Amino acid sequence: MLRLINNLLDMSKIESGTFRINREPFNLKETINSIYNSLLVTGNSKGLEVSYYLDHNIDFEVIGDELRLKEILSNLISNAVKFTDDGYISFRVSMISEDSDSEKIQFTIKDSGIGIDDEFKDKIFNNFTQGNISSMKKYIGTGLGLSISKQFANLMNGEISFESSFGKGSTFIFTCEFKKTNDKKQVMERKNIESDKINQHNDRQDKVILYVEDNLISQEVMENIIKSNGYKYISAYNGNEAINILKNNKVDLILMDIQMPELNGFETTQAIRIEELDGKHIPIIAITAYAMREDKEKCIKAKMDDYISKPFEIENLLNIIEFNLRT
Repeated sequence: MLRLINNLLDMSKIESGTFRINREPFNLKETINSIYNSLLVTGNSKGLEVSYYLDHNIDFEVIGDELRLKEILSNLISNAVKFTDDGYISFRVSMISEDSDSEKIQFTIKDSGIGIDDEFKDKIFNNFTQGNISSMKKYIGTGLGLSISKQFANLMNGEISFESSFGKGSTFIFTCEFKKTNDKKQVMERKNIESDKINQHNDRQDKVILYVEDNLISQEVMENIIKSNGYKYISAYNGNEAINILKNNKVDLILMDIQMPELNGFETTQAIRIEELDGKHIPIIAITAYAMREDKEKCIKAKMDDYISKPFEIENLLNIIEFNLRT
């Protein structure tokens, strides 16, 4: 109710021409992570698979309206959760261009929800637009949030667009330009970080990571994470495919999903360990939706080397990968 009242007040100010966008320094990464954590809570409460990608080439110290950015992304994500009863929600943040003073950031929220009927697509940003009530009575009242998000985006010199197939899901894309703070100390820190990243990428270029996972969306997200951090990437849809790949390819580390058709993660690991009895040991990291202590013990008992539970922070995953490649 409070959000609705605030939206109405903001809409009134926008229509009267008295609304002003704030331009203050803030840390974009902290803001995005806060929004992602909220998405995790709401998405997991509905049993949805939540994936997240954050482009680490972004200069996170920016100048802009942090509050309006939060409102736009919160509105888009809230709609994605509300209209998705099963499947997934993907949240991606990428830098699409930059110069010395500014950078253009693209925020993409994709879901496997009910989608938008063609007859409503040209009205979706109107105030209080609602779907076909006769067939979707519980999906009512998306309008003001999307309408004011579009208005905020325009005032921030940004843009919101979308693609949607009725019954298959929607993708909303918010693109916005942010000024860089260009603080000298921060610039030096960023240069040092970039130098470290270059060295890390050079060290990682000959490392091949195999991801065994039957979900194609998860494969796509993981591919972006692995490749953007300098590693080579191979994927397998199931355990049998993974075993065949290992016979014909050099692999330095395996990321193993547990729940898969044909052979599950435990069975696949056991088969791999039998094959390598007289050869090189390949580290296997279990990736599972379960976080109980007995689940971790089960993974170790199956001769896996490490374990990370979904959802996970990308930095945590990378740390686990690096640790296991060193040992």
